[in-house]
Amino acid sequence: MANSFGSLYVGASGLQSASHGLNTTANNLSNINTEGYVREQVVYEDRNYQKIGTAAISTQYRGLGVQVGTIVHARDIFLDKAYRSENGRHSFYDASSEAVQEVITHLQESDGKAFEEAIENFQEAFEEFAKDPSDTVNQNLVLQKASLFLERTKAVEQGFEDYQTIINSKINEKLERINEIGKEMVELNKRYRQLKLVA
Repeated sequence: MANSFGSLYVGASGLQSASHGLNTTANNLSNINTEGYVREQVVYEDRNYQKIGTAAISTQYRGLGVQVGTIVHARDIFLDKAYRSENGRHSFYDASSEAVQEVITHLQESDGKAFEEAIENFQEAFEEFAKDPSDTVNQNLVLQKASLFLERTKAVEQGFEDYQTIINSKINEKLERINEIGKEMVELNKRYRQLKLVA
């Protein structure tokens, strides 16, 4: 009689595990249009075996059925690798584009006058100075354009330094976040190890 009930328990474990599998399938179907959702798959494993009786010659065991071992994400390794590679490349070009836009912004300056204009004015002043170096008007024009060129150069340099400071702070924030994630992983691994030892 006990053997018959044991068989019923084994059958019940199969039905329960199949029910978990159907729940997982229902979850997959309900999230079919969810962006970023990865299909889940049930991995079954056998339950522990029980020793039957105390036979002197050979020990006999009886299985206790099946159970859900874990539920894993059914991911394509090659697609994941390709995605991560392309996403990293996208981030690289995105950061490069942002840096180029910052350089363009600083060289054009906030008043809309391009840095190139200061260089051209400085060059024109030297061309006029070359025609008649003894003329005080040409000398003053060179000094005035040189002073303006230096002011614009200092403004551009300050803009680049400010941008470098912003980039450095962003890098520090990312590194701090990476270190935090690493510490969280260490703590989770310690907890997992403790739970595994208890089980």
